[in-house]
Amino acid sequence: MADRVLVAVAAILRDTRAYDLAARYGGDEFVLLMPETTEIEAVAVLERIRAGIVALNERRKLPFLVRLSIGIAASTQPTADLLVQADAEMYRDKDHRRPQTAPLRTGAAEDPTLRRQAS
Repeated sequence: MADRVLVAVAAILRDTRAYDLAARYGGDEFVLLMPETTEIEAVAVLERIRAGIVALNERRKLPFLVRLSIGIAASTQPTADLLVQADAEMYRDKDHRRPQTAPLRTGAAEDPTLRRQAS
């Protein structure tokens, strides 16, 4: 069953922009690298991914709901800490979104469930 979920989520992630890079990062985690992307553009891409997860759940092809937690980290310079920052933000998002229903918004002041790290 887990393989079906991974395949379904991977299909949603493949439907991003041509220059984005999606990869499986761990057991049930993925990373999406979005080069030369503003925060507003990143949120728009992630909202489309979130909509894909909602559609997957509405089609009820799986016997349980698939949930999505997102962490955003941005930098104008390459940094080894970027992935660590995004991972920490994803776990904060997961803790704040049980169950996840709220859309992403730009600005932590507008939406306390979205916290960003910028370098």
